[in-house]
Amino acid sequence: MNKKLTLQELHTILDSHIALKKVIDTAVEVGCLDPNGPLYNTVWKSFEDVVSILDPNGWIMWHIYDNDDGERALKVKIHDVEFPVETRRDLLYAINVI
Repeated sequence: MNKKLTLQELHTILDSHIALKKVIDTAVEVGCLDPNGPLYNTVWKSFEDVVSILDPNGWIMWHIYDNDDGERALKVKIHDVEFPVETRRDLLYAINVI
């Protein structure tokens, strides 16, 4: 990625994911959206496709799904330095240093 991601841009992406998840989960709960249906899959694929343009190395999706938005504090190793990714600033560092 030529342009470095800013903290505000990262906040926008992650906050959008949280809002989208909340709305989708509610729609599934009340029976308005089939979690196995094409609309559900298309919405999430579209979100992931856009994020992959901004973060081609996949750090954001890793942070959301594997690292539970930082709750797991998984460690990463970048340039022989290992550190936990707990905060959005930690994530931003991982995204921009590579």
